[in-house]
Amino acid sequence: MKRNGVFMLLTILSKVLSNLVIFFVMARVLGVEEFGQFMYPFTLVNLLILLVDYGFSIRLVKEVSLAPENIKRIVSVAYKTKVVITSALFVIVELYLLLNHLDNDYVFLLNLLLVMATFNSFSQFFCLPFRGVNLFNIESKVTVLSNLLQFIIVVATLLLTKNINNIAISFLLSKFLFFMISYFTYKKRFGRSKEKVVFSELTKTMSIYFPYAIHIGIGALYFQFDTIIINSFVGSEGVGLYQAAMRIVVGALIITEVISNIYLPTLAKKFNTVDFKKMNKLSAVFGLLISVLLFILSGPITTILYGEGYEPVKSLLRIFSFLILIRYLGTGLGTLVSAKNLQKLRAISVVFVLIVNIVLNYMFIPHFGIYGAAIISVFTSLTLNLCYLVVITKKLKIRLSSFY
Repeated sequence: MKRNGVFMLLTILSKVLSNLVIFFVMARVLGVEEFGQFMYPFTLVNLLILLVDYGFSIRLVKEVSLAPENIKRIVSVAYKTKVVITSALFVIVELYLLLNHLDNDYVFLLNLLLVMATFNSFSQFFCLPFRGVNLFNIESKVTVLSNLLQFIIVVATLLLTKNINNIAISFLLSKFLFFMISYFTYKKRFGRSKEKVVFSELTKTMSIYFPYAIHIGIGALYFQFDTIIINSFVGSEGVGLYQAAMRIVVGALIITEVISNIYLPTLAKKFNTVDFKKMNKLSAVFGLLISVLLFILSGPITTILYGEGYEPVKSLLRIFSFLILIRYLGTGLGTLVSAKNLQKLRAISVVFVLIVNIVLNYMFIPHFGIYGAAIISVFTSLTLNLCYLVVITKKLKIRLSSFY
């Protein structure tokens, strides 16, 4: 477990470099307005691509960990399912863009980012089997190399031009390289399945993965849908400020993903109170430390990362510090629900929270702007944790004393 933790730490550092530092540089170079103009379609595309992700990050890892001898077959069926879903998504998006006669520049940028996000989704897909068989070292090497390449390519573009289309192209190029590296690494280690996949297997896979897709998709939607509402009521400047703060939140939450990835295969095989307590304690320690530091240092952090024009981010970060603590405390809860085949209940919980989130955001954002959106994010995250807690105590009959 410790060895896996080291490799995951390397992955964290590379993700911080490629997924956070890049946006800090971008926010400084572009300014609030243009940063918001880029981040709105960027956020929209990353929500759309969740349809392509379709819950593979949870279900596929779980299947591989339980039947590693069938890894090629499992991945082959899942991959072809993913291709079908991707094709359907592109047809729907392009038809929508065509029928709505949107601005050509916006359509071009959106398509660039959509292709970029697709390459990224498939790249991560080919890393999942390594996680399922505890080969975190290989996944880490692929991720670290790809993130370094992305950082170099995108930052170099940012220093040469402020054109957001060029920046989108640099993201696309880096994700294409990520795809090539991950695909050939997977192929070299596991090979390809020579068995044919029939259509009935694809539909069955879609059915099995659907609750996981709902959870992942709706979960991200309730965490990002506020940006879409902000764009409607506040505009690009509001999106720029909100996303500047959210980039820091995303960075602060990276460790939750790592903790979940490490313990999910173990909990999927057999529930272990010791491991569950370790996961919860680890999450709580990181969550408390990061949230306290962010609350106290919100001012200096904003000034150092973004400079002038981003003063409202300081107040947003103080609100988001509570969100970070709540999300860390819920890491073990959500992971256990997925590991114990209660994904349908997890999906139902997330759908309920999404509805609450959308209703409250439409009520609060017109009056309180980006601060209202931040407060609603904290409230809905707490609500989701409570839903998971009810599921675990009622369905799994696990006592609260087994948590810590």
